[in-house]
Amino acid sequence: MTKRLVQPVNQNAANAADDELYSHHERDPRPNELYDEEGNRQQLDPNNSNQTVLRREWMTLYERNGGVIEESPRSQREPGDTTEPCPYRFELQIVDDDCNLIHVKEPLPYRVYEENGEIIQEGILEENGAIRIEGDPSLRYSLWIDGEFVTFHDEPSE
Repeated sequence: MTKRLVQPVNQNAANAADDELYSHHERDPRPNELYDEEGNRQQLDPNNSNQTVLRREWMTLYERNGGVIEESPRSQREPGDTTEPCPYRFELQIVDDDCNLIHVKEPLPYRVYEENGEIIQEGILEENGAIRIEGDPSLRYSLWIDGEFVTFHDEPSE
């Protein structure tokens, strides 16, 4: 697990963490990662692996000053891998009892709910009667449309 800031950033906690971090290192030989030769502050670079320890120190100070931090799973990607896995998407089509696509006569509001009751998507169902959904194929979803609930579960083909 790795840590990351919960948004929005607590600016008071961030400013206090900055001040404490720089004060902890103001007597370090210069130039260094935090100060240039004249003693001017330099920002930490999130991409500089030499500053990992300083970033961890800053995160600890941020949290100590009231900032909120959450644990985040480490990426399963290899270093240098610039690809992102595609989100799981599926399309829900409104059909009649004979599996014929129903064309909606007037736009209808809809909501898609996860199993836990959270609304993950809402919009207007247009004429073609199809809704594209990003989600987890292992979950059951409920669709509210035109005053009715329908529960569905996608079974992807292998």
